[in-house]
Amino acid sequence: IMTQITEIKPKKTIGRPPTIFITCGSRGSQVINRLTSEIIKSLLDDFIVIHQTGYLDYQEIRRRRRLLPPELREKYELYPLIDPMEIDGVYKRADVIVARAGANTVAEIMLIKRPAVLIPIPWAYKNEQKQNAKLAERQKLAIILDQEKISGSDLERAIRQQVKDYEEIVTKAMNYQSPDKKAAENLVDLVEEVLS
Repeated sequence: IMTQITEIKPKKTIGRPPTIFITCGSRGSQVINRLTSEIIKSLLDDFIVIHQTGYLDYQEIRRRRRLLPPELREKYELYPLIDPMEIDGVYKRADVIVARAGANTVAEIMLIKRPAVLIPIPWAYKNEQKQNAKLAERQKLAIILDQEKISGSDLERAIRQQVKDYEEIVTKAMNYQSPDKKAAENLVDLVEEVLS
């Protein structure tokens, strides 16, 4: 986890309007992009949406964004990728995060204590993404949705649930210990100690 991310504080009060950060990785989760496209107009009625699409769907989603009414379009930020050196700024603004459930993403969500909707990749090795997502779910931070059964309305319902319960979720999450910010450093120290 990058240092800038370890310095992000939990947000005790939700934004007005709330900001939803939907992140799909560098190639792009076509499942999450498709579901987002189904519900984007409804989301933009109530939220600011930052959508990192990946490269696969970016041009098509950008074309659809241009067709939105101006008042919705200005609340919809679209990026193929977000520079890792700038992701902390997006996390600071985000109230709710929608993402896959890779180890880094889940660790970051747990560290910054942002409510999340996680859609694990079902074919990940040993179902590791589902296991990662369960860690955040146990801390009451995440709702897990099954990619094989999910619809756009399921995703929207989960996002709105996290917005509605925001303050309760964040208050409870403050009682859980965050992942060790210096885990990598501690591991290097341990390896050096063993080798010397």
